[in-house]
Formats: sequence, C-alpha cells, structure tokens
Amino acid sequence: MNEFGSQCIDVDECADGTHQCTGNQVCSNRQGGYICQCPTGFRLNSLRKCQDINECEAYYGSVCSNNAVCENTEGSYHCNCKAGFKQSNDGRTCLDVDECAEISGICHHNCDNLWGSHRCTCRAGHILARDNRTCTDINECDEDRGRGRLCIGICVNTAGSFKCRCPDGYNLASDGRTCKDINECETSNVCREENDHCVNTHGGYKCNTINCPNNYIRDTRHKNRCKKVSLYCLEDDEACHRKPVSYSYNFLPLVSNLTLPSSGRWTSLPCGGHCGRPPQCNSSWSWSLLGLQ
Repeated sequence: MNEFGSQCIDVDECADGTHQCTGNQVCSNRQGGYICQCPTGFRLNSLRKCQDINECEAYYGSVCSNNAVCENTEGSYHCNCKAGFKQSNDGRTCLDVDECAEISGICHHNCDNLWGSHRCTCRAGHILARDNRTCTDINECDEDRGRGRLCIGICVNTAGSFKCRCPDGYNLASDGRTCKDINECETSNVCREENDHCVNTHGGYKCNTINCPNNYIRDTRHKNRCKKVSLYCLEDDEACHRKPVSYSYNFLPLVSNLTLPSSGRWTSLPCGGHCGRPPQCNSSWSWSLLGLQ
C-alpha cells in the first residue's frame, strides 16, 4: 500500500535485496515480481544456474574470421590471429601483416609479401641460405671448374657474378669470355737486332736470329730469306750451280710435347730444330725451323 493507503505499488525486490537470485545471476524487477537473468555470455542450465556459453563451439565458424583461432573465455571469447596476421579494430577480423614493410631487415636482399607470410629472394648471382633470409654469393668459377663454359681464359669470381681474365700475352675478346692472342710481332718492335726474325707464339713471341751462309746476304724484300750474292757461276763450276738461289727460313710455332709421327717428318716437332738436326728443347712452346731451297 502507498503512504496514503489508497493504492498498491510495486515492490522492487532487486533494489531492497529480497530477491532470491544467486551466483552471477542478474535481478530484473517486474510489476509485482522479478526475474533472475544470466549475464551476457551465460545461459541458465537445468539447475537454474548460469553456465558459461562456449561461443567457439556454439557459433563455430561465425564468431572469428578464417585466419583467426577462437578462444573461449568466461562469459565471452577472444579471436587470436594466426601467424602473419594482426587484429583489426572489430576484435574478430584479422588483417595480413606486411612483414616486408613492418619488419626492418627481415630479408637480406629482396622481400615479397604473401598472404599471411612473406618470401625472401636473392639478387642474381646469389643463392638463399638455409635460414631462408640470408643470401650467399654463388662462386660460378668453382661450379664451372674444368668445363670452360664461362671463361676460355681465367675465371675470377666477383660478388654476385664473375669476370673473365686472360693470362699474359692475351687480350680479352669482345665477347668477354674468350682470350685472343696478342701478336707482339705486329704491335711493337720487340726484335731489334738486324738479323732477328720475330715469330708470334701463343701468349708470347720468339726472336730468331737468321745467320746467312757464306756467299749469301739478307734479302731486303723478305726478312726471312737469304739470297745468293751472285747468280753467275762458271760453266764448269758444278758446286756453284748446285747451290740454291736463296734460303727461306720459316719459323712455325708448334705446341710442345707432340709425338713425332712414324714417317719421321719434322712437321710436328716436339721442340725447335733444323732440317737434318736433332730438336733442341728450350720452352713449353717450340719453333720448327725449316730450311727450304
């Protein structure tokens, strides 16, 4: 009854503490009574007690995005993002993490962002190490050793690449890998003695001295020829008639250690020699001196 005794008014059991809600139940007043409700994230069980709702099981696949793992909590749940993702503002959606932009130095050379991950790649001439981030130089020269596919001369490894170099006496050709012999006899005055004859060899040169026999002199028109002083002979001078008009000295650079053929011809001398004389070795390259009449 109200204070005037004229009207019945509602009793708020929730406010005056006369309700019988237990545990974490929430009391809600009603006209002429009250109800006991469970808070958000709970539901009333058969014992009339509030029991936690496992949202991860009850609403499987709908509370968290595909790239998150649902974790049930007391009265709620939490969406834990998988590796490579980060939480958005709504608390349930996970966004891709751009590791290449957000993590400094994650890759040694190049970084490619992927959905939920990233990939490290290397610049040309390098290979990815086992840690999948460090790039190590490829030694192309070691890998090509004995094959000669990269350099005909000397292969020099460089960071991320290689370069070809030639031994002394050779120049690198325009293709950057082949060595071209320098003809010192044409490029410079290397043989300075009057009777010297220059012969180009692989990677070098040889100065051969031509000493004309008696009654012969150097032919000014041909540096490798000795001509007879006089072309006239007495009619009965058989020895004079039998002498050649000239001697031509031809020097041929031949690779050393070649086997002499069974014919015995000095066309592939193992070392330098003269017709009818035994060869004389003096270098890893040999010169064959052929006296032609």
